[in-house]
Formats: sequence, structure tokens, C-alpha cells
Amino acid sequence: MVILTFKETENLRLLFHNDDAKFKTVDMSSLSKVGTVVVTENDAITSLVAPSTSVLATSLATITLTISGNKLPGTYTRATAPTGTVTYSAPVINSATLSSFKAWINANVNVDIAAPTGADRTIVSASADLVRFAQNTSTAGTHGGVTGNAVIFDMDLDEVDDLGSATVTNEKVTLSSLMNATEGAAAVAGASGSAADNDGDGAGGVTSHRELATIAD
Repeated sequence: MVILTFKETENLRLLFHNDDAKFKTVDMSSLSKVGTVVVTENDAITSLVAPSTSVLATSLATITLTISGNKLPGTYTRATAPTGTVTYSAPVINSATLSSFKAWINANVNVDIAAPTGADRTIVSASADLVRFAQNTSTAGTHGGVTGNAVIFDMDLDEVDDLGSATVTNEKVTLSSLMNATEGAAAVAGASGSAADNDGDGAGGVTSHRELATIAD
């Protein structure tokens, strides 16, 4: 199912039913001011392109994105745990779909309340606000600085090859299963072993600002 909602006077909902072979690719790049995207349980969809990054809802809008249960491909390169002789390296997620939505998320984070001037989500009203944004909590007011409106996302892939596996190639598992198991342990620990600098929160797909940064552009 794919659901799109729009802000202001536009109001559009599109439903793509499960296992519909007609919808293998969904390109939303021509759609503007999108507030909510839900793309779930579509066995045929192998490619998604995010909505417009140039014509956006204002920062008065709450932005919500959910992607899971489709047929989206990608690769996962594990983080390298630090040792006395090895420097920590972050994991890398390669996916054209997630790269597209990474740009859309960041554009919405930086959008003005009344473009081209006015307060935006990057302006913080309290010192803890950026920390909360980095953790991607859904608590009201924690993503939006002075606007108090969230950008909430949970993105998963469905046919992901773990490039760090020496025994299995083209295994085609979900991204979340790699991020939240042994394969993602070094990312969850981070460089210092604390939550402050981890590149994985151990839950869901890509749900935090730090996890978002591990997606290759």
C-alpha cells in the first residue's frame, strides 16, 4: 500500500494494492508539499523515488515516512569495531531509494516556516533539541526547534546483500535484520561504545539522524 498526503489546499491519496505487477516503480519526484509517505507490503515495488525536494510543505507540517515490506534492493557494509590497532568506521547503506529519501528528509528538516525567510526546523529553542532530533524521537517538539514539528521516518529495505559476509552472497535479507543483529553490533556500539555516537539504535530500519547519515548519497 502506498499513501501520500499533501498540505495546504491539495489533498490526494493514492493506494497501490499488494502484489500488483503494474507498480514496480513509483516515482514521486513531481509531487510537491508532501506531508506523509507510507509505502508498505508491496511485493512488486523494486524502486521508489522521493517527492520533490524543492517544493516542500512548510515547517509547520509534521513529516512522516514509512517504508517496509516491499522488494527494494540494497547493500550493507558493516561498521568496523575499534581496537588498539583498528580505527572505527561507520556502516554504509547503498540504495538508490534510500538515497532519494535521505535528500527529501534533509530538505524537510531545513525548510523554512515561510520560505524564503522565517524560522526553520534547524533553529533550536533549547540546547537539548538537536540531541533529540539526532535520536529521532517522536515526542512533540523535539525535531522542530522553534516550530515544534517533527520529521519522523522508519525506512527498511527488503533484498539486501551483506557485503561483510564471507560465506553468503546475494542473501537478500531485510536491512533491519542486519542493522539490529550481529552484523550491526559495531554500529550500535559506535566509536566509543556509548549511545552518544552510535550509528545504529538497534530497532527498526533507518530511524535516526545518525543512521540516515550512513546512507550513501
